Amino acid sequence: METVIQSLHIIVCLFLILVVLLQTGKARGVGGAFGGGMGGNAGPTSSSSPLGKATTIMAGIFMLTSMLLAMSATKNKKDISDLLELPDAPKEQPKSNVAPAQPAQPAQPAQPAQPAESSSQNPFPINLQPVQ
Repeated sequence: METVIQSLHIIVCLFLILVVLLQTGKARGVGGAFGGGMGGNAGPTSSSSPLGKATTIMAGIFMLTSMLLAMSATKNKKDISDLLELPDAPKEQPKSNVAPAQPAQPAQPAQPAQPAESSSQNPFPINLQPVQ
């Protein structure tokens, strides 16, 4: 049952994102983007368009599936404080009679590479002469 609710939740999330992105804004233009359209009402508006109605329905289904998933995740917990408990720390290894290993000695820096002896042959077959 939880898998069905999770699948429905994912589908509703994707559809809700799509429906919200398809809607047009109320304040158009650059002035609306920066708060120039402050004349509108701040309260809820009726969703008269089909996209507005679909958004309202998808938002309701999204909230319902979110609550169902939250309840199913906590159904085995007795108290809310159980959710905040940290898992048990790993137990210490039993002590043995073996001495701890000595730290490794720092590595000696490598000697810088010596330049190769220059040969009389030119490694580049083309001799470039400066232009005068």
